[in-house]
Amino acid sequence: MSSSPATITGVTVVEAKRATGWDVERTRSWLSNLADSEAPLVPVSAAIFESASLRTGENVLDVGCGAGATTVEAARLVGPAGRVVGLDISPEMIDAARRRSDAVNIEWLVADAGENDLPTQAFDAIISRFGLMFFPDPEVAFRRLYTACRRSGRLVASVWAQRAEVPYLAVPYEILTSVLDKHGARYTPVSGVDGPFSLGNPEQTAELFMRAGWARIDCKLRSDPIYVGGPGTVQHAADALVRVSSLLTGQPKELIAEARTALTERLARWHDGIGVALPSGFLVITANRF
Repeated sequence: MSSSPATITGVTVVEAKRATGWDVERTRSWLSNLADSEAPLVPVSAAIFESASLRTGENVLDVGCGAGATTVEAARLVGPAGRVVGLDISPEMIDAARRRSDAVNIEWLVADAGENDLPTQAFDAIISRFGLMFFPDPEVAFRRLYTACRRSGRLVASVWAQRAEVPYLAVPYEILTSVLDKHGARYTPVSGVDGPFSLGNPEQTAELFMRAGWARIDCKLRSDPIYVGGPGTVQHAADALVRVSSLLTGQPKELIAEARTALTERLARWHDGIGVALPSGFLVITANRF
């Protein structure tokens, strides 16, 4: 990736040199099915904005903004007098975000918040929807965000709890691995406490934020139902899971077909007439700078 400088209101930020947690293939898969990727996360976004209480004229940083859905909503809430920076480590995500909105109160930036110095005390609020879990050194990253937040400012972010507390991810994982194990298929197990679940322990995560300088830290578990693949039939949900599951990558077609059938049969009990609604299991982290 290029290391040419980008600026946020005159402060130089060196672009990220590597991606962590999201490789190019996974990013492209997300973007190629953007509607199905983003639709399930609407309740998560709602929880973030409910806690953040963004106000007209505020400056906001959206960390790990992806294709920009939360950034655009933040820009709407702060209005023309406010400003929002959508930051993501992936150039492909930021390109998609730019295509989504050219609002004059949004700035899009490719950078790694864990490696780059952000402008000091520039933001009234920092938000993130599942954008904090992959920092190699989260304490350092949270300290950088603390420095970028204005005094009396706040941070609101969602992260996954550990997988055992996330039915939205744990139920499909159990279904898929049971099929693979039945046939003795080779696959790489996905840790339930690392990677996307690395901040899932509330006490440990609160301690990280405290050491980074933040105060009044709260990590609240939410179980809002999330529609797998968005509203739709059970088959739609099963197809969405098959499409994104790393467990099925490289597996024989017959085994993938059996996995799809197992998902369709076992997820049917969760269909509420609108879609397959599984309890989510995400933490809403709130913290303040004084």
